[in-house]
Amino acid sequence: MASPITVYRARRIITMDPSCPSATHVAVRDGRILAVGGTAETSAWGPAATDDRYADSVLMPGLVEGHSHAWEGGVWTFTYAGYFDRHDPEGRRWPGCDSIEATVARLAEAERILPPGETLFAWGFDPIYFGETRVTTADLDRVSATRPVVLLHSNGHVMNVNTPVLERSGLANANIDGVLRDAGGRATGELREMAAKYMAFKAVGNPQHGIMAQGDSLHRFARLACRVGVTTATDLFTDLPDPVVAA
Repeated sequence: MASPITVYRARRIITMDPSCPSATHVAVRDGRILAVGGTAETSAWGPAATDDRYADSVLMPGLVEGHSHAWEGGVWTFTYAGYFDRHDPEGRRWPGCDSIEATVARLAEAERILPPGETLFAWGFDPIYFGETRVTTADLDRVSATRPVVLLHSNGHVMNVNTPVLERSGLANANIDGVLRDAGGRATGELREMAAKYMAFKAVGNPQHGIMAQGDSLHRFARLACRVGVTTATDLFTDLPDPVVAA
């Protein structure tokens, strides 16, 4: 016996099909689309139940994200410090940090409630919006002069750290590629690429390791995707062990 058919009615359906660019009805059975068009096209499949939950909505095919990182579902465990407003998996809107002062203030707020002994990790920072001004250890030392502070850049290749991280890792005086220095030869706290970043992570921990092993990280990523209409996402980087996918 065939499964029942449901016809969803919408104010408009964007089909992405040049021969029929818009429609008002879509017939579905067992999660598969049978027909898109008007009542004539959908009724041709036989008796169906009508569902009007989208009657005042615009429907469109799900978007395909060809370059994504599922670990974003878990990275929201840490402090967002990006330039643009952004919603977390639970739907909370986080205002963007539109200046270095705003970035420092966001980190200082997070530091005040972080348990003693834990490293403060923040992510999403992008210096291209601040002209020639760069974040330095002096900025992050204002967040804390004792707790390690790590500010990950949005590109994944660069990060800034405060003085405690430089001291614990030995990077202040190390001859390692990627440690940005000022005119006087002092480390500014900006670390570029893996050689320098590895030393810092070795000293204070790497927040990206094991992030997908957290029980709900993949589900939180899925919520982020659905929030912006993405139904298919490709990730060629993140480790997704079978237990995580099965959960």
